[in-house]
Amino acid sequence: RGALLQIAEGVRHLHGLRIVHRDLKVRAGPYSAGWQAPEVLSRRIAGGDATPGGGGDDESGGGGGSSGGGGGGSRRAQAADVFALGCIFFHCLAPAAHPFGEWWEREANVLRGHAPQLPRIAAPLPDAHDLVRRMVRADPDARPSAADVCRHPFFWGDERRLAFLVDFSDRLEREDGASSALLLCVERDAARVVGRAWDRRVDAALLEDAGRYRSYDRASARDFLRLVRNKRHHFHELPPAARALLAPLPSGLLHYVESLFPRLLMHCW
Repeated sequence: RGALLQIAEGVRHLHGLRIVHRDLKVRAGPYSAGWQAPEVLSRRIAGGDATPGGGGDDESGGGGGSSGGGGGGSRRAQAADVFALGCIFFHCLAPAAHPFGEWWEREANVLRGHAPQLPRIAAPLPDAHDLVRRMVRADPDARPSAADVCRHPFFWGDERRLAFLVDFSDRLEREDGASSALLLCVERDAARVVGRAWDRRVDAALLEDAGRYRSYDRASARDFLRLVRNKRHHFHELPPAARALLAPLPSGLLHYVESLFPRLLMHCW
């Protein structure tokens, strides 16, 4: 993740200077086609270059960065870099793979608007799946900026990830359950995220005193977040067996939660 963040920060820096790279790709072999965004491919083909991985003039995606004239610093021009960066991220996270298939079909799949093939990272890395899915959207206006990429939860450390879950739980507790659109959104897909009885997954040592002061709905994502928040705030008051499961803070508690419900962070974000 650190290496991918460094690459993203490099692109963010270029875009901050109104410079667009235009030729981000992985040169890992002879078949380096398929890294250009659909809008770039369309311009390139309209200009008469239908060669896979072909270049063309600077505006259509040929080698080297540019700035100034030709819309080099525009949001849409920068979005083409983000698309290529998303393909590179996927290639690194699922080695030798590409979100749009094999080298000979990638550009055709991109131009035809085929959905990216991302399931290889969906289960083990739901945060990476969310980020790459956003970066390789067909609509350039729907892609995140390079700065947004750098701020995505995929790059957060353990302390920040756990703090977000705790803070989000605090926010939910202030919501009016009868009318809160946020609560309705959180609970709508709760079964997909925490199951229909999350207590069956949680170790008994962590449930010993759960419900002493407030009851828990074992099918509620909000109530599971409350359990996480309470364990974080009262860690040093927990029985030794419970502390052993969650130590050290913050990594131990976060990893325990994510091992049970890996989609929780992105569901809340």
